[in-house]
Amino acid sequence: VRELVSHVPRIHSPSPIGFLRDHVSSNRPAVITGAFDDWPAMERWNLDYLADAMGDAKVSVNVTPDGRGDALLSTDGWTVSGLGDDEMPGEVFVQPEEREMTLREFAT
Repeated sequence: VRELVSHVPRIHSPSPIGFLRDHVSSNRPAVITGAFDDWPAMERWNLDYLADAMGDAKVSVNVTPDGRGDALLSTDGWTVSGLGDDEMPGEVFVQPEEREMTLREFAT
């Protein structure tokens, strides 16, 4: 029987061997903090930098009214032809519209 976890520890920048020993091999969860603190990309990579470096690359962008893709959406105020009020679910799963554009177009 697997032990239930009631607390997930936060560990700051664990060593690879320590993380493997203490968490991966024993199948115990952890929240890792500080792993990218010294990574140059954290300061260097922003939309302007990426647009300059890869501006003409095509990307697929998920477009939603509230910024949440593949999410449950409330149907309050909706009407769907062929469905009565008592048949309308309270929430529906919706997929975002996908648009293809260049990274430069996305960044602007």
